[in-house]
Amino acid sequence: MPTPRKISHEYATGPERVAALLRDPEFLKRRCEAAGEKNIEVTVEELPDGLRVVVSRDKEVELPGFAKRMFNANNRIVDDTRWRRQGEEWVGEYEVAITGVPGEVKGKSTLAPSAQGCRYESHFQVTSRIPLVGGKLEGWFADKLEETFRANAQRNEEQLKS
Repeated sequence: MPTPRKISHEYATGPERVAALLRDPEFLKRRCEAAGEKNIEVTVEELPDGLRVVVSRDKEVELPGFAKRMFNANNRIVDDTRWRRQGEEWVGEYEVAITGVPGEVKGKSTLAPSAQGCRYESHFQVTSRIPLVGGKLEGWFADKLEETFRANAQRNEEQLKS
């Protein structure tokens, strides 16, 4: 059964500026480096109805005991996001793939005008295709992903203030 999560963050600037940051390859690369990730590749592709941002990188994670025998701690992670402008909002639908991990992450992010500037919301769900420990793995990974999204929002905030 998929494990859903939701996170949100308020930015002190409008959605256009935040959206521009989230499609800036140099910034995205620096943000990954700040998170300790390696072998980073960022591509931004214009699409007829928006754009596609793909961020690939290697990351080492501290696995929980039950997962150490099944998975490698160093993995290739690929975020694939398709951003579209909808009125005053930006909407991004994304998938996160991890090499060697049977499962998927799918989500949707929204950048919407707010009284403070911009409200970022992301809804995602983690699905594992591993019998018996799948639910445990989903919960652990959803926690890690939520932690990463919050850290990225902080890094975004710092960049927007500079």
